[in-house]
Amino acid sequence: MPAMMTHERGPRSAWSCVPAGVLLGVVACAPPRELALDPAPVVFTPAATERTLTIENRGAQPLALAAVRLDSATPDWGSFVLTDARLPATIPARGSVALHLSADTEHFVGERVYGQPPRYRQGHARLLFTADGPRSVDLRFEPEPPGAAARDGIKLALFAAIVGGLARLGRRRERAPWLLLSTILLLPWAAPLCFGALGADVGLAAQAQCAAGHGGVALTLASPPGGVAWILALVIVGALVDPLAALRGPAPATELRVAGRRALADLALLLGIAPALLASATLDLGDLVARQAVGGWQVLHHPVAAIVCLFAVALRDPRGGPRRDEDLALAALLAALFLGGWTLPVDPAALAGLSHAGLLEAGLLVHLAKIASLLGGVTLLRRRLLARRREPSRGLAPLVLLALLALVVAVVLGPLGLLGGAAS
Repeated sequence: MPAMMTHERGPRSAWSCVPAGVLLGVVACAPPRELALDPAPVVFTPAATERTLTIENRGAQPLALAAVRLDSATPDWGSFVLTDARLPATIPARGSVALHLSADTEHFVGERVYGQPPRYRQGHARLLFTADGPRSVDLRFEPEPPGAAARDGIKLALFAAIVGGLARLGRRRERAPWLLLSTILLLPWAAPLCFGALGADVGLAAQAQCAAGHGGVALTLASPPGGVAWILALVIVGALVDPLAALRGPAPATELRVAGRRALADLALLLGIAPALLASATLDLGDLVARQAVGGWQVLHHPVAAIVCLFAVALRDPRGGPRRDEDLALAALLAALFLGGWTLPVDPAALAGLSHAGLLEAGLLVHLAKIASLLGGVTLLRRRLLARRREPSRGLAPLVLLALLALVVAVVLGPLGLLGGAAS
């Protein structure tokens, strides 16, 4: 059974029956809902021994919550614990309650080998409760996602093959689109895919489980640790290599001046990106995007930093040179960092009733629209700057100072919770 949000009877939301046949050939209608469990099943791992089960009442009347217990007929019921000191007695109308559970990993240790980490076994139990009738949700302990090694191996091989191909292009002295292809590989293009749940309503917690490989997969072509760091490293390498290449060009003075301006624009870009990374507290692109579905898009919390990044991309090549692929790559990166990537511009609760297939398609289309809008904005801004000033790059020094100021504000006010953000 895939990790998904499970439901019973109830009214549909305004999103319940959105046609979604353009790409998937299906209708974005999940069955009518009233009671929703997120996630279901609840998956525990050695690295995630504490989980929260959200029970959402989408009906117009409150529901009594009673007889919450672990099913003693299941084999590992004694290995899971409800950690709430006091359980809620009712689920408010159009509201939700949270049950907190933990798993004792010692119960799942199989064979122990001296000097090696413990080897865990799988486990299973069931949580029972009553809310407008008897309910249940499976609890699972999984040492690692099924098929994780094969899936990660395929992604790593794909990543290595493309990087190797780019390296061959580089040896032939052709300018390979490193930044664009790396961004295409590393970006999460839509919500995580939950197998067998296209017609169901999948909650955010269930999506996170699917992204981790429990009943689904993250929709990225490659997933090395610290995805953002790979992209930013390419930007930094470009800023360092361009001046060296300029020295070997036919007009070193002119090309060196252009390379220096691009390096200054890249510095402003990196400083502008930093507040979003600090607020999200992660370098994983999938986590960074998913957290904005709950905490709000970073552009709302760091608008100055987002504007600085937009100007920096426009000023990297103010006369619109041959590096349009880098414009596209950076537009895609900024869409993920500041505009939430595939996340929709609505409260997650408003998506109740939208099927998983509809969410996948809507997220992909919205993501592409964000990238296209940012790319168009960069092009328009570049033209306006060039029309107003013969040398728009002269504004780079103030832009770097503004980016630095935005970073200082984020460092000072961020820990106080005054800027919001998507950190969990």
